[in-house]
This record gives sequence, C-alpha cells and structure tokens, in this order.
Amino acid sequence: MKTEQFNHDNLFKITRANGKDDDYQALEQVEGFNDVYKHYCDYAKTVNTAYLKDVTDYVMDKLKITSGREDVKTACYYSSSKLQQEKKREKIKKLNDDGFFTIENDKKLDNKKIEYFIDNSDEMFGGIRKYIGKLKWSITDERLMAMKSRCRRRGIWVNNNLYVKFI
Repeated sequence: MKTEQFNHDNLFKITRANGKDDDYQALEQVEGFNDVYKHYCDYAKTVNTAYLKDVTDYVMDKLKITSGREDVKTACYYSSSKLQQEKKREKIKKLNDDGFFTIENDKKLDNKKIEYFIDNSDEMFGGIRKYIGKLKWSITDERLMAMKSRCRRRGIWVNNNLYVKFI
C-alpha cells in the first residue's frame, strides 16, 4: 500500500476543504484511510489509552506496510481525531434524544425553569454535571446565565457546553 496520500499537508487540506474546521468525515475519500481507521478503532477497543507509537506499529503490521512510517503515524493521528469527533456526535445525539439542546442568548428566556447539563468532559478535570435551576438575564453583561436553584450570584454563561431542557 502506498502511504504518500497520508502526509500531513494533504490530510490537513482535506479536513479544511469544505470551509469547516476539522471535517474528519471528508477523510473517507482518501485511498486507504478507511482501512487505517478500521484498524485504529480495533486497537483502541482493546486498550485503555491508544498511544500513537503503538497504534502505528499495529496498523503497519495489519496492513503489511514496511515504509512510510511517518505518513501512517499521521493517518493514525487523524483517525484518533475522527473517532473522538464521532463519540462527541453520539453524545450530543443522545442528549438531544433526551430533550436537551443548546440555546442562544435571548432575553425572552429570563426566569424560565430548566434542567441543564454542563459538559466539560473534554477538559482535564471536567465531566458532565446535571442541575435544576433557572435562566437569568445579566443586565450588565447582556448575556444569559444558567443558575442552580437557590443560587443568587454564581452560574454558567450560556455556551456550547450547556445543554438545556425546559421544565
């Protein structure tokens, strides 16, 4: 199998081609990438942390590639990013199925009772936390804030990590 198509410049251009950042679904058109991705997923299921060096060795062994290690390593890196993107999409779909959605800053939503999730699972010490509270409009900042019940000062600004369900 040739590995020249996996060089970083080529894969970077493909993921940015549609005007969107990080469009890893577009990598499916690269010859041989789906095979690398399939073997990457197989390896990632067997270990807790898929280190790039180990995955590269595994994929090269499975596809019987002897040269072009750096290009295969780059393809494994992009496979990792694609897998993370798919996991995030599945998580968002599950939240949407449960009735939780992201909202925009809108003054009309002031004092609405809500149940909300804060999803900081991408951060180092983050996680998903669930609360019941109200939406409050900040007059000074002109932004919407989700606040827990019986909370007067602290809350979280409405952003892409906040999923709201109206009660």
